[in-house]
Amino acid sequence: MASKESRRPPLHPLETPSWNLTLCGEEDNAAGAPPHFVRACHAVGRDTRCCDELSWLGEMSWLVVDETKVYGGWSIGLETEHGGSHGFGTPVDIDLAILTARIAEAAQDWFTGCEHTFWPVASRNPLRLLKPQVRNGRAVWVSPGDGTVICGIGDLCE
Repeated sequence: MASKESRRPPLHPLETPSWNLTLCGEEDNAAGAPPHFVRACHAVGRDTRCCDELSWLGEMSWLVVDETKVYGGWSIGLETEHGGSHGFGTPVDIDLAILTARIAEAAQDWFTGCEHTFWPVASRNPLRLLKPQVRNGRAVWVSPGDGTVICGIGDLCE
């Protein structure tokens, strides 16, 4: 008798495998998704938990899509329960630290530019946002004033 897996019809050539991930990683079914994509998304998601200004966006989640058959790369998007979304494309063979900083930057750009919510804030007067960067092989939040590393991306709320 054939297994359920072998009876599943093949994907249409333009269908793309995708994974919906919770913001911070609780109760995900990420089987088959690139592990470094999952880790990077969840690290950035953890850093949104201590920003009350983001609560009006409601429940947020990540969408990871393998679009190599269509566009030659993968996409990562952040979605809200109210229908807002923002994402970007990336190759699958990207380093975890670089990917984490890119996801943090994309989320920050979307929150600031489209949702008018400043995250994460280094200071309110003058308004300065922490900058995501890679330092010594780690994705970190950096103070824009003096370049001091504040914490690793994923550790902002600790």
